[in-house]
Amino acid sequence: MNMLTETALNKVPFEIVEIQTIYLDNNSESHFRPVIDSFQIYRILLGNFFKYFLSSLLSAALDLSVFGLADWLLPKSPFIFWELQ
Repeated sequence: MNMLTETALNKVPFEIVEIQTIYLDNNSESHFRPVIDSFQIYRILLGNFFKYFLSSLLSAALDLSVFGLADWLLPKSPFIFWELQ
């Protein structure tokens, strides 16, 4: 899955090759777990989105926290207009 995602993101050309699927004993040896396996696939596909989304949120929180701390600690200067009058 990672290889397919990277291939698509980097626009690497590829081709689809059909293969014959053979099921033995009506696929009794399958270990496919629909919910867990689907979650793992979507985690890979959406992982970059959530990683950058979380990074943006944490960056904004840090910026606002540092600004608020600086506003609270630093003396008010008459040359800086903190409030519109």
